[in-house]
Amino acid sequence: MKLNPEYSEAYYELGYCYESLEEYPNALTSYEKFLDMDPYNPNGWYNRGVILSKMNKLEQAINSYDLAVSIRETFTSAWFNRGNILAELERFTEALESFRKAYELDSGDETTCFNIGNLYEELGDLKNALRFYSEAIKNNNVYFEAFLARGYCFDSAGKYQHALRDFNKAVTLAQDSAEAWYAKADLEYSLGKLKEAVASYIHALKISPANYDIWFTLAETYIEMGEWLSALEAFDKCIVLKQNDAKAIYEKAKVNFILSRTEEALQCLKLAFELDPSIEEEFSKDYPEIKSSKLFKKLLDEN
Repeated sequence: MKLNPEYSEAYYELGYCYESLEEYPNALTSYEKFLDMDPYNPNGWYNRGVILSKMNKLEQAINSYDLAVSIRETFTSAWFNRGNILAELERFTEALESFRKAYELDSGDETTCFNIGNLYEELGDLKNALRFYSEAIKNNNVYFEAFLARGYCFDSAGKYQHALRDFNKAVTLAQDSAEAWYAKADLEYSLGKLKEAVASYIHALKISPANYDIWFTLAETYIEMGEWLSALEAFDKCIVLKQNDAKAIYEKAKVNFILSRTEEALQCLKLAFELDPSIEEEFSKDYPEIKSSKLFKKLLDEN
């Protein structure tokens, strides 16, 4: 640098070195010095955009990518990165335009197709979302995220068997994904395949044993099956994970009533009312005859 401070490539390489060391302010300074000497270099503007993005200066990063693609319109990576930032900022229509440009330049990139599908889904266009998720899978037939996303999309579109097929594929590709097993279980529950749903919920819980939502939904499934004791055990897990959880305690009360465990039911009910007074109104709707009973009121006061 001392021998020739005007040697622009040295600043470019220095910026790359600082970037590798995660010294982003120094990298930015180096790339900007490079651009002072070579302002029409698209790679310089692209790298500056990358650094600004890592520094969370997103609007400036977009401007850098804009300059990169204005100099080289076929700069696929710049269009792609620009789309990512716009999506992060929830400027979905602009992000879609950017990813569509990247897609025009490279339709074989599965991540670009996936991102386009994701944006169409955000915008409520399920038909095009399905189209691009499918294209992502066509480009990469072991793309777990695309199978999972397309499954959710099919589910939203009411195409449940297609959704189940995709969720089954997702859990085959990533057997350690609690999200995929949970999605599969929820759909099986909706389809009335309760035993299969229970098996899938349990599989999800082996991966994510501290997931309150899965335990709660498993408990609800056990209730549908009439497996009351298993439901109580699942609600107990919910209460361990979320102390003083009025919702799970109230559900325990209802199960105990079914099992004629009146004392336990009343204790749960009283605690649920104390934790969340709105549950008393819910109870009135669920059990109007019991709620108005003088005997019930007396029993509740005694517990």
